[in-house]
Amino acid sequence: MTLIFDLGNTLVKFTGDVEEVNRKGVELMHRVFSLEGIYIEFDDLLRVWTKERLKAFKKADETLKEVTADEVLDKTLSILQIENVPESIKKRAVDAFFTPEIEKYVLFPDTLDVLSYLKNKGHRLGLISNSTCHRFVLRLMEKHGLNKFFNKILSSAGEGIRKPHPEIFRRALERLESYPEETIMVGDLEEYDVKGAKSVGMKAILFNPEWEGDTEADWVITRLSEIKNIL
Repeated sequence: MTLIFDLGNTLVKFTGDVEEVNRKGVELMHRVFSLEGIYIEFDDLLRVWTKERLKAFKKADETLKEVTADEVLDKTLSILQIENVPESIKKRAVDAFFTPEIEKYVLFPDTLDVLSYLKNKGHRLGLISNSTCHRFVLRLMEKHGLNKFFNKILSSAGEGIRKPHPEIFRRALERLESYPEETIMVGDLEEYDVKGAKSVGMKAILFNPEWEGDTEADWVITRLSEIKNIL
């Protein structure tokens, strides 16, 4: 059996304040530029970056084509008329931005136990995360010791497309060498995880302790450990 997991609010949970984390991230991004002798007014960087990032989220949701954080920074610098910034510095600035967010994620209590159980039972494990930065996904997973459990890790930033687009699920199946009928998607969002998986013939587990109402999922769980009973 193959199981494909979502990341945010499935394996890890965000515990911070969105606006505070965004501001701290921009402060670190600004520091990277300052140390490299690239002068940008902080308030301008905060304003334009935040505005362009929100626009990118909206566009990505509408088109299911990811707009990466790296692309948003390029647009931000263009608007601010900051030119000829080396790619290595821009990459460091984006990575710095995500550091406060990474610090605010914690594991669900039974995440490691469930993943260890599944791996020891010989199940293949994959991950699909909607994220504007693939490096962020890898860093977040590394921080919590998750990388070792997964055979394949896909992100919308890395693939260019977002859940629930069927193609990102098809790519995961292909790389995991798994058929849809032998694969289960585990995620917290009906629209992205459940409907996306079902569109390519996979089964789906909705993990949502507060879920009420109808669902297309084959199972609904309130704790990750309930996966053991399903299998």
